[in-house]
Amino acid sequence: MSKIRPKGNRLLIRPLDVETQTAGGIFIPNEAQEVSQKGRVLAKGREVLDRDVLTGDVVYYSKGAAKRSIDIVDEDGSQLLIMTFNDLLGKM
Repeated sequence: MSKIRPKGNRLLIRPLDVETQTAGGIFIPNEAQEVSQKGRVLAKGREVLDRDVLTGDVVYYSKGAAKRSIDIVDEDGSQLLIMTFNDLLGKM
């Protein structure tokens, strides 16, 4: 678990891996893979209401959100994103 705590209406998200293989079994080369638009919420700021999104939820965010967010490397070397709640498109 990360020690980073987002402020205000921001969320700390761990991007989920992108698909490297199609449903038909074809492997997608790294150059053709899309940037992940799906991640798991690790922490949220106080302005994000509990009913909106919970810690542990898998959420979808806009394509530009990853570029606008702050990119952080956690203690274990994994990539984390801090983005605003408004960048979310939905949750699973």
